[in-house]
Amino acid sequence: MLDKWHKKEKPVFTGITRGLGGFGFGAAAGGGGGGGGGSATGGTITTPGNGKKYHFITAPGQNFEVTGGPLTVDYIIIAGGGGGGSYYPSGYTSGGRGDSSTFNGETAVGGGGGVAYAKTSAPEKNGGSGGGRGGSAPAGAGAASNYPGPTQQGFPGGNEAGTDAGGGGGGAGGVGQNAPSSGQPGAGGIGKAAFSGDTGIPPSYGTPGPSAGRWFAGGGGGGSRSNGAPGGSGGGGAGSTGPGTTGTTNTGGGGGGGENGIGAGHGGGGAGGYIEKTSQTLSATTYPIAIGAGDGPPSPTAGAGGPGIVIIRYSV
Repeated sequence: MLDKWHKKEKPVFTGITRGLGGFGFGAAAGGGGGGGGGSATGGTITTPGNGKKYHFITAPGQNFEVTGGPLTVDYIIIAGGGGGGSYYPSGYTSGGRGDSSTFNGETAVGGGGGVAYAKTSAPEKNGGSGGGRGGSAPAGAGAASNYPGPTQQGFPGGNEAGTDAGGGGGGAGGVGQNAPSSGQPGAGGIGKAAFSGDTGIPPSYGTPGPSAGRWFAGGGGGGSRSNGAPGGSGGGGAGSTGPGTTGTTNTGGGGGGGENGIGAGHGGGGAGGYIEKTSQTLSATTYPIAIGAGDGPPSPTAGAGGPGIVIIRYSV
C-alpha cells in the first residue's frame, strides 16, 4: 500500500512549457512582415497604423527588394493609359497605346488609344482597356486585354453615335460609355477601388470614387465640336471641345478626346491594364519593376494617358 503513495511517476508531457514570460504552447508563435518573416524596401513607403505597410512605386528604377526570408504580399500593377483621339489643323489623329508595367513576372498592358473621327484603321486602339470609337469611324472601338474572363485587365471602349459623338475609353471596372446621342460623346469607363476600397491608401495616390478607398484606371471621355464627356472615376481625363484632359498621374487613366472646334467627334483613351493579386508569397530577392508611361499623343488637342503605378502591401 505504501508503494502506491510513494512511488515516483514519470512526468507526462502536456505540450505546455513555461518560460520567463509565462506559459507557452509548444514552439513560440511565428511573426514578421506579411506572415513570412521577411522585410522589404523600395518606392515610397507608408505605415498608416491599420496593420499594413504599403510601397508605392511610381518611377522607373525603383525595385522592390525582399530580405530576411519570404514575404506574403498583395499587389496591384497598373499600366500607362492610352491617349485620346483628336483633331488639329494637321488632321485627325488617333491616340496611341500606353506603355506596359511589369512586376513579379506579370505584365499589365498599356491602355488603347482613342480612335479619331472617320478613321478606317487605328492600330493602337486595343490595350489593357480599349480606346473609344471615333465618330463614324469604320475602325471601331478598341478591345481589352483578355476580355472577357478571369484574367481580363479592363473593358472595351464605347461606340459612337454619329459624326460628333465618339465613345468613351474603357476602364478597369467598366466599358467605356457608348455615345448617348448625336453631338454627345460617351463618358470614360469606371476604374477600380484599390484592394476593394482599402482606406489605408493615402489621398496622394489615385482619385476619389463612388465608394470608399482610392480609385485607379478610369477611361478617358470622348470629345467633340459640341460637347466633352467626363472621364471615368479613377483618373480618366475628360473629353472637351478644346484640348482633352490628361489622365491623372500614376493612375493609368486614359486621356480625354480633344477638338479645336472645326473637326468632329473622337474617342477617349482606354485605361492602362489593371492586375490585382492577393496572398502572393515572394522569396527573398530583388524584383525589378517597370512603370508604364501614358501615351503622349502628337496632337496638342488630345489628352495624354496617365502613367501607371505598382502598389504592394503586407501585414506588419
